[in-house]
Amino acid sequence: MPILNVKIATQESRELDDLAIGPTQHRLLELVVAAPGICPAAVAERLAIDKAAASRAVNRLVRNGFVERRRGTRDRRFSELFPTRSGAIAVRVFSPDFASPEMRLVAGFSADELQQLRTFLVRLDANLDVTAKAFIRYVTRGPRRPGDSLKDD
Repeated sequence: MPILNVKIATQESRELDDLAIGPTQHRLLELVVAAPGICPAAVAERLAIDKAAASRAVNRLVRNGFVERRRGTRDRRFSELFPTRSGAIAVRVFSPDFASPEMRLVAGFSADELQQLRTFLVRLDANLDVTAKAFIRYVTRGPRRPGDSLKDD
């Protein structure tokens, strides 16, 4: 299902683009959500990017309402970064635990439909192991009885 994988990756990338979040901003936002109050210099260090790139990413997230910059509580010369409600939600939506592309694909399927899909996927997987010769023989003769698979030849 390579086409499906490409479509899922493209959709996820498009959704991040719609939110004006690039890969660096996404990683930065995840870090801010995981460590509220982190300073921009620590962000740059943890993400292994230079301070200027971190500053641009922070500014973009602040401008788009995903991160809030506040004066430091310990040292007012430095700022601290905190996720906004929108930022925290954006990280959750794109986390693997929340709504993986696979889960989104089957949203709304009944239990019977999911079982039927599993059956089809198992059969598709089994068909990948079939040789060209067995496939041609199966296509030429067809199944001998209902439920016959390519493996039965």
